[in-house]
Amino acid sequence: MRQAFKNRIVTTELAVVQNDLEEEIFVSTRGQSFSVNVDIDGSNVTESGELVTKNFAEGKQIGIFLRSG
Repeated sequence: MRQAFKNRIVTTELAVVQNDLEEEIFVSTRGQSFSVNVDIDGSNVTESGELVTKNFAEGKQIGIFLRSG
């Protein structure tokens, strides 16, 4: 019962975080811009965007990289 209760709390908090992150996509000014370099099969690909983070569940943090364009 205790574990089920903890799972329900985390699930609820993650739903709130997901909603917050989805709303961030539509906000014109979000935060600091970053460029990310990724090596895909020997090809270097650069993506620009913004990193949006939200806190949830006992000090844990989740982040999402929102690609520009």
